[in-house]
Amino acid sequence: MSWNGSQFDLPVILFRAMYHGLSAPGLFDQGEIDSQKRFNNYQNRYHHRHIDLMDVMAMFNGRNFQKLDDIASILGLPGKRGESGYHVPEYVRTQQWLKLTSYCEGDVLNTWFVYVRWLLLKGQLTVDEHNDWVNSSIDYLKNIPQQADFLEVWKRTSKHTEFTSHYFNPLDF
Repeated sequence: MSWNGSQFDLPVILFRAMYHGLSAPGLFDQGEIDSQKRFNNYQNRYHHRHIDLMDVMAMFNGRNFQKLDDIASILGLPGKRGESGYHVPEYVRTQQWLKLTSYCEGDVLNTWFVYVRWLLLKGQLTVDEHNDWVNSSIDYLKNIPQQADFLEVWKRTSKHTEFTSHYFNPLDF
């Protein structure tokens, strides 16, 4: 599962693997190796082996693509928290690994919470199951010091939508 993974993450993986002389048959198998992957593989757009949430939520129509940050904000999630991907090369160049990790993990967390909400929308989770996943994730993140900022920002932004405002008790932090 990714946000824009079909257009960014997977091509990056492809070219980096080629650059390093790696073999990744599972990524490119369309049934030649494993017949089970003939119609459910990473190359096929309409499957579940890799779900590109941006593509799926746009109903496979490029005119409807939205930024993860915008969708996260609409749902009361922290979003980018003032950073952008343009900072990543500088973080690497200056070896600011904690900033890089926090930025990348923030994208993963926003994507995860959008995914859980999407499963609720599709009817694959009940409201109680959705809330259990969100609350379990929050409890987990409370033990990850580098994500304290994510939780602190989310505590504020969750108040923007009625559906997410109940996730944080003011006395929790």
